[in-house]
Amino acid sequence: PASLRRASGEPPASLRRASGEPPVRRLFHYPNIKGEPVAREAANINGYLMDAPNIVVGNCTNPISQETEMIYGSKPADGGHLFLSEVERDALLAAEPLARQYIRPFFGADEFINGKARYCLWFASVSEIRLNHDLKHMPQVAERIEAVRQMRQVSPKVPTQKQAATPHLLSEIRQPESGHYLIIPSVSSETRRFVPIDYVKDEVVNGNANFSLPNAKLYHFGILCSTMHNAFMRTVAGRLKSDYRYSNKLVYNNFPFPFTRSQREAAEGGVAKHIVAIEQAAQSVLDARAFYVAEAEKEGLPIPTLADFYAANAPFTRLHQAHAVLDKAVDSAYGYKGGKDDASRVAFLFGLYQQLAVPVVAQTDSARAASGARRSRKA
Repeated sequence: PASLRRASGEPPASLRRASGEPPVRRLFHYPNIKGEPVAREAANINGYLMDAPNIVVGNCTNPISQETEMIYGSKPADGGHLFLSEVERDALLAAEPLARQYIRPFFGADEFINGKARYCLWFASVSEIRLNHDLKHMPQVAERIEAVRQMRQVSPKVPTQKQAATPHLLSEIRQPESGHYLIIPSVSSETRRFVPIDYVKDEVVNGNANFSLPNAKLYHFGILCSTMHNAFMRTVAGRLKSDYRYSNKLVYNNFPFPFTRSQREAAEGGVAKHIVAIEQAAQSVLDARAFYVAEAEKEGLPIPTLADFYAANAPFTRLHQAHAVLDKAVDSAYGYKGGKDDASRVAFLFGLYQQLAVPVVAQTDSARAASGARRSRKA
């Protein structure tokens, strides 16, 4: 009976070919989520429901393309005592003007994407002798620091208890020391075609709800803002409810850039040409955003945020055109001539992933074996 054939793994008659031929595999795509699906035959259907090799992308410690390391932002573990709203900042400065040099802008994911103002007290580069002197003239700041000490002392986590010895500092500091860096939010709405990414100055403190890419070049910005990268992200990233949950180890480290870092730095022949094209297109994306910011200022309107720029169906034509040019430059760098849909792009990227990930796994296994051998010799 058909029910028994299906229970044993045999496909129903509608999906079988003639005797001796492989079964028909079909994927269904909804051009309109409320409309009818469009079916297409697939050579293989993998765990991501794509016509691609049977690949499962897992956490990777290092970027398979040998690119710049992407890191978490700084973790506070302060009970909120080192943070200030705009109103609180202004009130503190009115009472204790000396605190101005210790206040920095802070970006969590919400502040970064939605342009909200938030600040933190920052003493990472301050000597203890200076801190001791200045706190005597900033009683409100000293009170906040004491509140952090008390909060950490009663924490059930031993590492947090130890950090009560330095209550003026964030729990884990991973802040770029100089120059501009890229912020990548860890959570982004599924309605956006692109994860909102932007450059910020080193004086802006990035929280652990975001990732940082220090010393990022326009090339990195361009690749991360491309449809290639976002299609890969949409496929392998985790989810928080229905939103995408970006990960440095799962998405960025496994993403196959068009060139390895050594190829990019050598910039020989056609590689240099592609890098220049990507960087010029990436700058156009930044210029398009700046154009609308200037327009808003001229007309006395609120400055558009990243959430505004990348909202579904937002009418920022200049920005859309800049992204289209960027995609063309990135596709050319890959030598990609396939379809514009995510499935076609990711199937292509999975092929590159297989080529790049195998050597990385082999190197990791060799390093582990060597480490084990060293421990055995010591024993």
